[in-house]
Amino acid sequence: MPVIRGPVKGPALAHDKRMELLERFVNELSGNPSPSDKIVWESPLIFEIPLERLDGTSDHIDVLVVWDAFRDLRSEERSTLILDAYKDRADNIVQALGVTHDEMMEQCVLPYRMMHMERPGEVDLSELNNAMLHEGGFQIGNRVELLLPTRRMAEAALGHLYERVPKGAWAIGEFVHG
Repeated sequence: MPVIRGPVKGPALAHDKRMELLERFVNELSGNPSPSDKIVWESPLIFEIPLERLDGTSDHIDVLVVWDAFRDLRSEERSTLILDAYKDRADNIVQALGVTHDEMMEQCVLPYRMMHMERPGEVDLSELNNAMLHEGGFQIGNRVELLLPTRRMAEAALGHLYERVPKGAWAIGEFVHG
């Protein structure tokens, strides 16, 4: 079976820059994001994906982080940074994957998109957007996007959105890379 290799990135990250990124990531995890992170991809978008065992328990997770600050980091540096930020919870992480926004789109790592149909007079657009923001969506220009890595997470989000805005016409869209 052939091995197909992509291009290798440049030199290792400088220690000072690594510590700065680690601090920003830890702050985001603890709920204290940097006030300078006004554009969505300037702050890390973190997904903790539970991994269920056959008996239904879930004590391990995959962690997916979308963050443009990863642009100049090699893959192993991204994974190590994520694991270091989780500190004592790192042992519960099976896979730590860090990608930039462009890589997220190229690799289709967030294939599920929450969508709503606007129905003027029935539901206020700001109410729909606020529900999506509360569920983990992010603002891009004047619209809100809610993208998710797994069907199970998308279905859970759909239920929460209907609880928040029962008259909303919600749907799950799936991106098919082609």
